[in-house]
Amino acid sequence: MRDEKHQNIWLKDTWAMNSQTEGIAEHLVGNDLFIISNGIKITATLADLGTVETRTELSVPSDGPDFIQQAGYQADKIPENIRSIVREASKELTQITARFVRLLKLYLDNPKISETLLGKFHPLLWSVDGSTWHPYPVAMSIGSTTGISTPAYKGDIIDCIQTTLAGEQPPVLIHAMRHLHRAKNEREPSYRWIDATIAAELAIKEFLIAKEPLLETLLLELPSPPLQKLYGQILEKYADERSPKLNSLRDGSEKRNKLIHRPGGEHVNRTTADQYVKDVEVAIYHLMCLLHPEDDWLKNLYEKKVILANM
Repeated sequence: MRDEKHQNIWLKDTWAMNSQTEGIAEHLVGNDLFIISNGIKITATLADLGTVETRTELSVPSDGPDFIQQAGYQADKIPENIRSIVREASKELTQITARFVRLLKLYLDNPKISETLLGKFHPLLWSVDGSTWHPYPVAMSIGSTTGISTPAYKGDIIDCIQTTLAGEQPPVLIHAMRHLHRAKNEREPSYRWIDATIAAELAIKEFLIAKEPLLETLLLELPSPPLQKLYGQILEKYADERSPKLNSLRDGSEKRNKLIHRPGGEHVNRTTADQYVKDVEVAIYHLMCLLHPEDDWLKNLYEKKVILANM
């Protein structure tokens, strides 16, 4: 039996971002093309169009291009084996876009970024040569979450993001950062306090699971120890040091419990809430630095957070 012949085609996906792209261009000049280790190319045109484009090359049966070309807008005319290959590749493009923008948000350090892509800038495109593009017949929109922003100082952000994307373990404590950004954007002090505490709880769990995957079941299925113990003795066991904001986290957790169990009975003023959110942010960035001691950009961000929290 002869092996089935294959041919490579290209897919290109472009997502529209939110409008908060001002000031990005100076950080992307000469560095707007990223070649990721798995072969996916990412192009960010954040300054003008506010888009992130991804493209990849994939192998399909040799008659695949003809089937796609002849299908027009009728997806069912494309054999399922070809549709499956394209569907998985499109999903990977969307996932890498989400990871890329999430990392860009982290390294540019601005919480006022929408966590959601606005939508497709144009439909999924395909090409036989990577230069002439045609709409792919099937709507492959796959939801994702991301964001973009501007930094407090210049640096080689692009290299940091590309290096992290190529690694197995991104530094972003995804669930924790989402609640931290909510806390930073929230106007009501009590809600800021609650979200910040949730961020701290999620961050230490994500950190410990990354350090010791065998802990996942215990951390996710059983009641959690208090933050004081998690950021104290337990963190010291797995990272050889305690959190620099251990006392603040202990007090913050106690106040959060009062806010939840006695709605309206516990007052939080804006200044105190601001300080607590800063302390939680320091604690989370400290965890990310422990996970990635080689990441100088994260270290710089952490040092900046420490200065702001101590002002």
